[in-house]
Amino acid sequence: MLGLTLLVAPAGAVAHPGISVSLKIAINDQAIEYTALLSADLVHQIEWDSGQKIPRPRIEAGRTSYERDEQAETARTMLVALLPETIVTIDGVAVRPIIEEAAFIPAMSAPVGGEPVDFWPPDARFVLRYPTTGRPRQVALVWHLFPLDPMRTTFGMPPEIEIVAELDAYDENRLIIFSKDEPEVIWHAPTAPPQQRVWPVLTDAPPRATVTLPLATVGLGLIAAAAGSFAALRWRRPRVARPALVAGVGAAVLAAVAWPAARSPFELPWPGELRAPSDAEVRDIFERLQKNVYRAFEYKKESDIYDVLAQSVDGPLLDSVYNEVYQSLVLRDQGGAVARVKDVKIVSTDILSTGREADRGAVAVQLASTWQVDGSVFHWGHTHNRTNQYSALYTLAQRGDRWKITGVEVLSHERIIKEGDDPLPLLSVPPGSS
Repeated sequence: MLGLTLLVAPAGAVAHPGISVSLKIAINDQAIEYTALLSADLVHQIEWDSGQKIPRPRIEAGRTSYERDEQAETARTMLVALLPETIVTIDGVAVRPIIEEAAFIPAMSAPVGGEPVDFWPPDARFVLRYPTTGRPRQVALVWHLFPLDPMRTTFGMPPEIEIVAELDAYDENRLIIFSKDEPEVIWHAPTAPPQQRVWPVLTDAPPRATVTLPLATVGLGLIAAAAGSFAALRWRRPRVARPALVAGVGAAVLAAVAWPAARSPFELPWPGELRAPSDAEVRDIFERLQKNVYRAFEYKKESDIYDVLAQSVDGPLLDSVYNEVYQSLVLRDQGGAVARVKDVKIVSTDILSTGREADRGAVAVQLASTWQVDGSVFHWGHTHNRTNQYSALYTLAQRGDRWKITGVEVLSHERIIKEGDDPLPLLSVPPGSS
């Protein structure tokens, strides 16, 4: 039985222009659910390609009225074309979806010059449900609707848009990307707590302290000392003492000659000095720490976010990093919608100094870095994309067996406009700024 509902948009809602798909996927113990919002322009494209005419609403007393049964049937017909390829594999079993909803969401009419005007065509909302028999271990998620956006060709980009989907699975909420070349994403149920799913950036184990000894000199010296002692004990017997004394002197001379050669290192039972990393190692350490910081905000519980942040951020900075990054991800002017980070790209990293902390003696590195953050926020029938670029001074230091961020000084941040980006800000403050 198909459950088809006709939804009416809240007052004042207006379809976003442009061809887009806003996709959210939820995984829980009962089902995998796809909720897809198709933009009005995409609905028009599907309507044109399929030959299915969407019934237009009637205007009655300044309000829009819809033929529910007729529109629901058209929604179902349009959706059926997507179903043969929208098959999810749950623990090795291919599962076809149950259509929970198939609805058009028309914009409310607005008076223009005293006459009501309806915005047409409408957005569309589809909800597909794939039942499970408990917590899934592995799910092969797929998406095969990649509409063409002719505007992309003007920027030398493929006309098929990629689909950035929000994945809400147990304790995580993150972005996944479907493309025409890679329409499948494999999700695995986590087997470890959140803090163990982010790899800490470990320091090199400090080497053992060593001492270098000239073995030949030591050996010959011992012979010389033994021979000299023997000669001293037998000094009243010259015939015995004289050869021992000669041998001792000879060994002493050879020991002096052998001093520069035959030297071998020996490990001592205590650790030696910490090694400072090379410039290439510093860049790698910083990139991994920076991505770990943003990765922490894919978790839903505050305690999990703190636990993951603590793998890469020093204790005194934890509160400020948490508060500033979280606040920067919440778009107040968009009703509190939360942006999700898609990618973090390091543009440049310049190492300024390497030394030791005065109070701890640990190796510390100061650097200047510029990086970009790509992200998306899911908003009424549309996915907004943004890219922000930041520059800051960072201090990294060794804390126990790992590297951590111990200080940040923000220098600048700016919007970078890319094709498909939206003019709304994504991240107003980089992590760790003060």
